[in-house]
Amino acid sequence: MGSSASPTRRSTGAGNFNGFQNALPGVPEPSSWALMVGGFGLIGGLARRRRDERAGANAGR
Repeated sequence: MGSSASPTRRSTGAGNFNGFQNALPGVPEPSSWALMVGGFGLIGGLARRRRDERAGANAGR
C-alpha cells in the first residue's frame, strides 16, 4: 500500500501546464487541539500524583 498524498498533474487546456499539486492534509480543527491538550494535561496530572504518592511512602521510612 502506498501513500495517498501523491503529486498529480493538472492541465487547463492545450499546452497549459500548471505543474504539480500535492494533496496535503488540512490543519487540525480546534476540537482536535483541545482534545490533545486535555490529554497531555491528564497525563501530566497523573504523573504528578504518582510522584507525590511515592514521595509520601518513602518519607515514612
